[in-house]
Amino acid sequence: MIGREKELSFITKGFTKGGLLRSSIILGPEGMGKTIFLDEIKSAFLTEELKSLVIAPSPFDAKDLPSVVSSMVRHMSAGVDMKKSQIGKFARFLGTQIIQIETTLREDGDIDKFGKQLAKTLVTGIEDTIIHGGIDLKQVKPLLIIDDLDKVDEKIRKWFSGPFNKEIRKSALFKNCRFLFSANEESDNTSKFFA
Repeated sequence: MIGREKELSFITKGFTKGGLLRSSIILGPEGMGKTIFLDEIKSAFLTEELKSLVIAPSPFDAKDLPSVVSSMVRHMSAGVDMKKSQIGKFARFLGTQIIQIETTLREDGDIDKFGKQLAKTLVTGIEDTIIHGGIDLKQVKPLLIIDDLDKVDEKIRKWFSGPFNKEIRKSALFKNCRFLFSANEESDNTSKFFA
């Protein structure tokens, strides 16, 4: 990464080791290297924070809510002091849970209930996975990375800022969470998301 070492250091230090940065967004036109920059921050964060969990869903998986949640789990990375085998087990478990929740949705058709249940299942599942790995939730520092936020469907953005946000606010694990986003430009949608 050439020419962005200062920004990389600022964000990484802000997210780790007592840093005070809670949220950051990388703005710039398509093709300027935002995704590579996010990957660099992710790697530096995992190296610095030995008990860390990075959740970075692929923007290509953002077709619908179950796809996004599955991608969040498939693209989880853990610091060296975390048990990665536990995360793999959780990914398989969540797949069966999503199918069960979708079956309920087809039966009662309540999309709001579906979104809330999916958020709760995801957050409590991640917490249980870490607890079963023998690690205190308060010691773990999560980082949520959403690339191309401005391309994420409005319904999915509303899920992140609504049911998912409500669940992580109740979570002992996510009290330490940091948030990193990228977008091509600032827009009403991204501003509304942050508000």
